[in-house]
Amino acid sequence: MFKDVQSQREDAMRTMLMWLSGEDGVAARQRLQSCVAVAAITLLARLPFLIQPGLSIDSYFGVRALPDMANLLRQGRFGQYAVLTGAQALGIDPQVVGTLLQGVGLACFAATVPLLFTAFSTRPVPRIGVILASLVVTLHPFSAEILTFPEASFTAQLATAMAIAATFMVARQPRRMWLGVLLLVIALSMYQMLLNYVGLMLLFGAIPDSFRRCSGLPVGGKRKGPGRNTHLALRILFRT
Repeated sequence: MFKDVQSQREDAMRTMLMWLSGEDGVAARQRLQSCVAVAAITLLARLPFLIQPGLSIDSYFGVRALPDMANLLRQGRFGQYAVLTGAQALGIDPQVVGTLLQGVGLACFAATVPLLFTAFSTRPVPRIGVILASLVVTLHPFSAEILTFPEASFTAQLATAMAIAATFMVARQPRRMWLGVLLLVIALSMYQMLLNYVGLMLLFGAIPDSFRRCSGLPVGGKRKGPGRNTHLALRILFRT
């Protein structure tokens, strides 16, 4: 029974990746394997944060009261406020939501990082290379710092995962641009530092185009493939 449930979950995730990328089943399966491997290794490496989360300076301010709407609006985090108030309406203490769901947010973030390196790739990328590069990101001290803010880490990592998925989808399926814009707007309403990752993805897409220009190879125009959508993604980002 457990194997059946696990198989159904894998099929659902593979179908979602096929829908996002427009790839066939084999390519989607290979991408899924990279995502699952990175998520599993990252969760294992960050287990101390999940088992025994600490307190940050922000935690002491949050003990007194839930941040009001005006405060979060000044930070542009009305989406985070919606998550906190939704938890409160369900009878869950908003101050512990991030702590309880920190592992969920971390898994979402880690599982999408392989998409960061392959969104604009026009050729197959070795899985081991994608996994190792992704682990450099997920296990880097910069990525670990957000875990020291347990009350905000869930929404921050969920927002980052949504932004990476949105950029990946626009790169692979430009006709779903409207959904990518919607995901990016929702993500930005929860956390803004995700723009670092979006910018990195666009940089990975722009560098090959620059080399093609320098080499006299065709760029844009009627050329098909994800690399052609770098400029489209840039326009979406700045319009958002």
